Amino acid sequence: MTGYTGDSCPAQPIRDSFRRVLSHVVSNAEPPCEQKELIMIMHENGLLTTAETYDLIQIYGLARV
Repeated sequence: MTGYTGDSCPAQPIRDSFRRVLSHVVSNAEPPCEQKELIMIMHENGLLTTAETYDLIQIYGLARV
């Protein structure tokens, strides 16, 4: 697994596992500003698309945080 590119592909299964773990961390984070910050960090690191980021912010009611 040399030459890690950050792209999701079958040779790099840890990316999906890491994303699932972080999704649970986000759902359990307190206070809401921490949730939003974690979502934004995931987006900045390429773990979430812009659409997924927007959806999560709406789902968790973080648009005004």
